[in-house]
Amino acid sequence: MIGKAVGAVALLESFLVVPLLKYHCIVQQDSLCAKVLNLQHFMVPIVKCVNKIRAKGLNRKRFKEYCELLDEEYGDFILHCEVCWLSRGQVLKPFWKLKHIVRDFLEEKDELPKKRALLCSENWLLAVADTG
Repeated sequence: MIGKAVGAVALLESFLVVPLLKYHCIVQQDSLCAKVLNLQHFMVPIVKCVNKIRAKGLNRKRFKEYCELLDEEYGDFILHCEVCWLSRGQVLKPFWKLKHIVRDFLEEKDELPKKRALLCSENWLLAVADTG
């Protein structure tokens, strides 16, 4: 839409010979904001944990049973991929509610030790909370 030479707005500008105001749509603004803020320090460990649970059916089933055992409400995690960055919020919200259960589940299975260490770190969790 807003390519410098052949985008729709550029072509309309050249046709009308009038400068037009150019705005990114809201979706693109969110994407640009996320890139500028560089949330990779938080997103990579969280996405690894969620994808570890969600990617394999057995892990997903065991996690659901683990939540039921602890009487926690289990809202299904969504797989996150970088292509569909809109899924970030849908990954973070349930993760934040179940962060301690995720940590305990991964500890019980003895998986992702570095990510579990972050989930135990109060400073890291406070930093994640501050960015959200």
